[in-house]
Amino acid sequence: KDKVMSKVTYEEFYFRPINDNLDFEVIERYFKEHNSRGKYDKQMFCPDCRIPELKFTPEGKTHQAYLSAINADLHLPGCAHRYDVSPTRNTKTYFESLSDEQVEDKLASILRTLNRMGNYNRNIHANYLQHPDRNPFILEFDDNGTNRIQRSLPRRNLNKSLKKEDVDLLCAFYARGASLSIKADKHTNNQGKEYEIYYLHIETTNGKQYRIYRGAHKDEVFPNRGYDVVLIGSFSEKALDYSIQYIDLIKRNIANENKPNQYAIVIQ
Repeated sequence: KDKVMSKVTYEEFYFRPINDNLDFEVIERYFKEHNSRGKYDKQMFCPDCRIPELKFTPEGKTHQAYLSAINADLHLPGCAHRYDVSPTRNTKTYFESLSDEQVEDKLASILRTLNRMGNYNRNIHANYLQHPDRNPFILEFDDNGTNRIQRSLPRRNLNKSLKKEDVDLLCAFYARGASLSIKADKHTNNQGKEYEIYYLHIETTNGKQYRIYRGAHKDEVFPNRGYDVVLIGSFSEKALDYSIQYIDLIKRNIANENKPNQYAIVIQ
């Protein structure tokens, strides 16, 4: 089962009058209350390169509310929103082609990019967004050996609720300043020997809670400290029913078994 989402999704937008990004929910809520775009009309732009104007489409019978670029060709070449979203199958193939060190490097680069976006410097940013190969959210694939095609790795802020339309979609999930702790489950093997399975528990700054299966790997984390976290993974529909939501790390094939890729998470 492949999760395909070609449509670019915007979690936030650049609001020109305040020279800063706002959450998508701001315009969604405003439209519900006023039945108009009001002060946001013609003032919403791409949150990354800040060039194409965005249009708000309210919720309809067949779709959720969303933002879209009026002219996607205006995105800078290194802006991830210029490209269609990478389907789960492509994302899986891409990460399977990387070594453990390359996966770690990729996630560290994603974290640096998110921090750079958080501390927006127009000159550095515009220069950096000229180059697709410098943006870790842009994944390159061979299209049957003839062309290189580019797709954007979807990203989701863990401070926001998981959405049904993202079930089974491989994303870069991230949180800033999160509290981390370790939960352990005791098990007994066939020989009667006890062992522990670990979970990384993430609590975001606004109280949302997640768990990541870590197997025999025990992360070293400290209480009363805020961490930035990035991971590549997906969640099942069942996760939406619980207050503590389980996100599964992207899997990789080890000795003919599909196991979670324990390198697909970076904490700092």
